[in-house]
Amino acid sequence: AEDIAKIRGTTVYKDVASVEGELPVARKAYANTTVILEEISRVVEVGNAIDSSRSQEAVAQITSSVVRNPDAMALLIKLQEKSGTTLSRAAEVSVMMTIFGRFLQLPQDRLEILGMLGLLQDVGKLKLPPELATRGPINDAEMEVYRTHVNHSVRILSDTPGLPPELPGLASLHHERFDGTGYPRGLRGDAIAFPGLVAGIVDAFDTLTAPKPFGQSLSPANALSMIYKERGKQFHPALVEQFIQCIGVFPV
Repeated sequence: AEDIAKIRGTTVYKDVASVEGELPVARKAYANTTVILEEISRVVEVGNAIDSSRSQEAVAQITSSVVRNPDAMALLIKLQEKSGTTLSRAAEVSVMMTIFGRFLQLPQDRLEILGMLGLLQDVGKLKLPPELATRGPINDAEMEVYRTHVNHSVRILSDTPGLPPELPGLASLHHERFDGTGYPRGLRGDAIAFPGLVAGIVDAFDTLTAPKPFGQSLSPANALSMIYKERGKQFHPALVEQFIQCIGVFPV
């Protein structure tokens, strides 16, 4: 119980909109996020910084919808055809991280950091050879190159003025693992900042459920049971249990 007290906040959110009422607003926010992600990808292909105000606009819209009623956004990402491209996954991960943050009762400014992280932590994949970014690595040599996407993300976010100063550092964490088996630094336990622990779980869930060749095409239930098996190993145990509860309350 003390573990849970450490990871849960005290902000009480009440649904102030119905799912039906929020759905059109959520849909607009999601569509706008997709447009902004396309802009980001074009900019990253030629340079090393992105438009921070546009990214913040996307996250603010997602967050305010999730704060009003998380079920609308949850339903929306369920209805999205999973295409598995870096960009559509970024929108999904951003939404899921925001919803999870609300479930954990974190204050709204933390939800925005989580949303921002979900949106931008994989931006460095746009610097990888395109086929590697889409299908993932198939041998050790490719794995070496694939793992550089984390450092690319950190560099792009560091070179972008106007982002929260903690963001580049947090973007380096979503492949670190609770037991120290992750990359790039092999951090373990509390050495991984809290948003990084959240990002690791949400990113893994999204990868497990993404279609092949990007992911493993698992059902959400199977993905959750794989993540549950890794609690205390790859993932923070109390956070895993909270995440399963959070996903379990989504409308099907």
